[in-house]
Amino acid sequence: MHRVVNRALEALYSLTRRPTPPELLLRTQLPQILYSIRTEHIFLKRLSYNLTFR
Repeated sequence: MHRVVNRALEALYSLTRRPTPPELLLRTQLPQILYSIRTEHIFLKRLSYNLTFR
C-alpha cells in the first residue's frame, strides 16, 4: 500500500521534500473518512478522548 500511494502521489511532492508529504496528509484524513466524521473540528474533539484513533 505504501508503495502504491507513493507512486500515485509522487508528482505532488516538492523537489526539496520539505513540505508535508501527501501520504501523511492522506493518513491523517483517513480515520475522518472511514468513521464518517463531517468536520475536522469534530474529528479533533473525538481524537482527544477516543482511543480508537491512536
